[in-house]
Amino acid sequence: MNSNDPTLASRADTAADLAASLRHIATLLDADGSVPLGDAWPSLHIQPHGTEPERIAAIDALLRLLRGKPGAAQAMSGGVYHHSGDVTVGCVEIGVYTGITSPAERALRAEIETLQTQLATTAAASYAR
Repeated sequence: MNSNDPTLASRADTAADLAASLRHIATLLDADGSVPLGDAWPSLHIQPHGTEPERIAAIDALLRLLRGKPGAAQAMSGGVYHHSGDVTVGCVEIGVYTGITSPAERALRAEIETLQTQLATTAAASYAR
């Protein structure tokens, strides 16, 4: 058995894809328990793809499953924000994250949308007279 199993998905489109790959890794490690890891700290980093709401939903679902609570927005360096969370399962650290729009920018966009709606309503009322 080798690590390049053609039956495994090349991307984890579903939780089942991720689970199959992790099971494959576990099978390889079980088959040769002699691999010297020393004092290893294995980690897994997961970055979902899709729209921002889809990525946030994926992160929250995975973290609820693994630790019982969703991710949260975190300010990073340079004004960047991530929706993320970490959990340790056994000896494996798992980090799940994605870049998101800053809370200030989200609030500004919502305010602009409200003002645009108000302007459209006012303009429609003016034309109706």
